[in-house]
Amino acid sequence: MRNFKFILLILAFILSTNAKAENTKIGVVDFGLIMNSANITKAINAQIDAKKNEFLTKDKEAQKIIVKKQQSLVEKKAILPKEVFESEREALEKEIKFAQEKSKENREILNNGIKKSRVFLDGAIRKYIAKIAKDKNIDLVLPKEQVVISSKNLSITKEVLDLVNKDLKEVKINFADSKEK
Repeated sequence: MRNFKFILLILAFILSTNAKAENTKIGVVDFGLIMNSANITKAINAQIDAKKNEFLTKDKEAQKIIVKKQQSLVEKKAILPKEVFESEREALEKEIKFAQEKSKENREILNNGIKKSRVFLDGAIRKYIAKIAKDKNIDLVLPKEQVVISSKNLSITKEVLDLVNKDLKEVKINFADSKEK
C-alpha cells in the first residue's frame, strides 16, 4: 500500500510537469552566428586590425632603429675604448628591453580591447535575445550549440541578428582605457 501511494505521487508529479512543459514556448539562437555575422562585428574587427597594424608598424620601426645601432656598435667595437663600448652596449641592451616591454604592453592593450569589445557585444546580443523572447512570449531560449535536434521554426537567430544590425551601428573601442591595471 505504501509503495502504491509513492508510485501514485510520482505519477502525479510527472503528469503535472508534462502539463507545464506543454505550455512552455522555446526558442533557439545561434549565438556564434550572430557574433560573427553582425555588421557591428565587422566594424569592431576593422578597429582591432587598424590598432594591430599601428602597433606592428611601431614595433618594426623600433626594430630597424635597434638593428642600425647594433650594426654601428659592432663597427665601432675595434676603435672604441673597452669602457665606452661596454657603456654603449649596456645602453643598447636597455633600449632593446624597453622596446620589448613596449611591444608586450601594446599586445596587452590590444588583447584587452578585444576582450572589452567581445564582452560588450555579448551583453548587447543577450539584451536583444531577451527583448525578442519577451515580445514573442518565449519562456526558454537555448543556444543552438546545446540543442541536438530542433525545428527551424524555433530559431530566433534571424530576428536577433536583424535587431543587432538595426540598432548597433557604431562602437568605438577605447584602446587607451584597455590596459589592465
